[in-house]
Amino acid sequence: MKNIKTVPFNLLWIVFIIVLNGCATTYSSLKSDDRTGGYELIIAEEQDVLDAAYEAIQNRFPDTIISGLVAGKEKGFTFYTQPLLDRTTFKFSIDKANAITQDGETVTGYYYSVYAQGTQWFMESRYIQPLISEFKRMLKKKGVTLIWVLGE
Repeated sequence: MKNIKTVPFNLLWIVFIIVLNGCATTYSSLKSDDRTGGYELIIAEEQDVLDAAYEAIQNRFPDTIISGLVAGKEKGFTFYTQPLLDRTTFKFSIDKANAITQDGETVTGYYYSVYAQGTQWFMESRYIQPLISEFKRMLKKKGVTLIWVLGE
């Protein structure tokens, strides 16, 4: 009889451990589903793109600490959110790319990626998509152009 009472407790422990593992997700502007055969490229100075990313993060996560990426040649920011016990860590990076416009012109610009890892569920719809929308709003506010290009 004693073993039967401990089964629900052990089962709850197992479920708790599984939930703590959480999930991870990645979004890259290189993998846009809006159109086929290309991706969105930001045509701007690097500092303008970084400023827009910083402002978007600050607007969406006003109480977070934002740190610049310092490893190697990677550009962007890391930050986290922690409602209650759920902690999610983010990395917002920008990378330089050469691409070909639909008119055949070669252009240089930036694409972006957002990585999230933590114990929260539905990270893409709760955090990443709103952050991307805010980032695009900040780019537009700065007069930055986003164009559709083919990979080079």
